[in-house]
Amino acid sequence: MDEQTEWKTSEELGYWWQVGRYIWSDELTESLDEALGRRSDRVERAWDFNNEISADCILSERLVELPTPTVEGLLIKHWDHLRFSFYYVQAALYTVTPRLMEMVAQTVARCPNPKSMFELATRHFGIRTKERTGIVRIAQLQALLPYLDHLSDLDVLNLWETCNDHGWFEWRRQYLDSRLRIGRAKIYENDNRAMADLDDMFPKGLRTNHWADEFLKTGTSVDHMMEVVQNWLSRQTDIRALTMVAAIVAHAGQRRHISILSSHNIEATDQTGPIIEDTLFALKRRSPN
Repeated sequence: MDEQTEWKTSEELGYWWQVGRYIWSDELTESLDEALGRRSDRVERAWDFNNEISADCILSERLVELPTPTVEGLLIKHWDHLRFSFYYVQAALYTVTPRLMEMVAQTVARCPNPKSMFELATRHFGIRTKERTGIVRIAQLQALLPYLDHLSDLDVLNLWETCNDHGWFEWRRQYLDSRLRIGRAKIYENDNRAMADLDDMFPKGLRTNHWADEFLKTGTSVDHMMEVVQNWLSRQTDIRALTMVAAIVAHAGQRRHISILSSHNIEATDQTGPIIEDTLFALKRRSPN
């Protein structure tokens, strides 16, 4: 391999840009500008993924971690060829400025297959990706609103979980709950689904702590979750159901929720009293009220 070919291969693959995750400088910003400029000569202006270069993934990743004015300036400067790549369209969405949103809208409107512009969107947004900032502003979710129909089921689930992580429950309920198609998160869509999942867990009684934690992460209150648990228990006749509910109350409830263990149709046995006593003791150790 001659020196020129080796340089081109290195430029195309962009391995050395990986170091930008750990260090950055104004000189690297200038180099990024130059790399995007050289990209212009290597790709056609066509809606064809064959026009991507291997370095696009890391170049777009480093781009969105720069200050917003810098990102906007570079995208506008090189948009003539970047607009045909989903990496940079998504970078523009992630950055969220009025000018970039306008550019994205025009691009998506002209693209013959707009769904292709949103491949792996949440990964490119840095969600649950090591050494990436990820979504930190609800405005970044707002930017995706016109394009939710183009997102994969996995991307919808990732956004749904991101909303829970940040406490953006109302936004999630308004725009994402009805779109949720995959994942265990769907079991918390309504109370009947949640109780059906308890049915699936019974009689093994597995995953009770995880079930409660995931339910609470959706933004529901402890009291509402306990109402669901109480309603489920009222339909049971097996002492093992009482044991399972006791584990949920002990893990996530408060002292007032001990009454749930008395409102059931399960025939009293010599196990009933100790189950309630052990649960109350666990609550007193964990909860001050």
